[in-house]
Amino acid sequence: MSNPDIITLDHYELKREPVGRVIYFEATVADIVQVSPATRWDPAEYGSAACTGELLLGDDEPTPENCDEYMRYAEQVDTWQPITDLY
Repeated sequence: MSNPDIITLDHYELKREPVGRVIYFEATVADIVQVSPATRWDPAEYGSAACTGELLLGDDEPTPENCDEYMRYAEQVDTWQPITDLY
């Protein structure tokens, strides 16, 4: 299974947690939320959404130093969670 396409990397933050170094991401991800249900004749349609994700860095992995390096790590995120607005 391939990871969804990241349209924009909006925010990233590296934190040291009890489990190790974790990068927290906010990104706009393509085709992540269903915007139209499937019908008898047409498949479901999906659209982009603002999402959060995180990645645990291994001890031997270098600390990212610029946006391009953070983007490479963001592409390794397995699960993106859409951000829900609670209006």
